[in-house]
Amino acid sequence: MPGTGGVRVDEPYRLRADTIRLSVWAVLAGWILRRLGRLLLALVRSPALLAAIGLTCSTVWVFHLLGPVPVGAAGVVLILIGLGWRWRWPDGFDRHVRLRVRGWRRGTWLYRRLWVSAATSCGLSRDRTNGIIVVPSIVRVRATCSVDRVLVRMLPGQTLDDYATTSPRLAQTFGAQD
Repeated sequence: MPGTGGVRVDEPYRLRADTIRLSVWAVLAGWILRRLGRLLLALVRSPALLAAIGLTCSTVWVFHLLGPVPVGAAGVVLILIGLGWRWRWPDGFDRHVRLRVRGWRRGTWLYRRLWVSAATSCGLSRDRTNGIIVVPSIVRVRATCSVDRVLVRMLPGQTLDDYATTSPRLAQTFGAQD
């Protein structure tokens, strides 16, 4: 072709790659390995999750090996240790146990349950073109004796002023004074 500056090639280029055929078992094995890798990564990132899984497995093992009496006795001992901790060091028990359980309970039963409807009615959600409504997600709920701190991941394009203008309506929705 004159004037295009290209190079003439006698053989055409292959634009389509060869297909690779895999069996269903190979695809299934790859999927399982990916899931196990994600689980291993979650265990490495969260030692508390590893401790919970280890405690659960050891409890089931002891239950099957020795029966329900040692498991029940260990549960009673743990409850007595918790009661002693609360009686002897109430500030440490409140900080490490009671307020964390309160934050988890309020985050699960109050904020996450009502959050989608509250964010939508306050105008914090966005409607995408395909009809899906996107709501800001709750990252963490921490509780003190008088205040709940809710950390929310804002949507792109939102500012703190958006939340400041809707904060009285959010407070009313969740039963807070401010």
